[in-house]
Amino acid sequence: MIDHLGLGRLFVLGVVALLVFGPERLPDLAAQAGRAIRTLRKTVTSMTDDLKASSGIDMDELRALDPRATLREALLVSPTAEEQAAARAEHIAALPTGSAALDMLAAEQELAELPAEWRGEPEPLAG
Repeated sequence: MIDHLGLGRLFVLGVVALLVFGPERLPDLAAQAGRAIRTLRKTVTSMTDDLKASSGIDMDELRALDPRATLREALLVSPTAEEQAAARAEHIAALPTGSAALDMLAAEQELAELPAEWRGEPEPLAG
């Protein structure tokens, strides 16, 4: 949110604060705001530390599981030739062989011999 504030906008906010609170009260209000922000930061830090200690979860490991970072890394890093060859070999090894492959081929042939309406395919249009 602060990224959207430019120097001009900060100047306008300062002038508005000066007009609303006056030059006498503005330094005291700024000091109070600074103390409140400092206290809030300390409280948030201590709560975060307590939560980390009580949960036993390593936040670095949790950040490593970020799906956006994983996806970004996968898209930006292309596999090497060795990795592509290994993936291809894994795919080929996972293909059915022997009698399982023959059974699949026989089932496909039997399915092809069935009438189209039995296979769930639409009937061809008469031309």
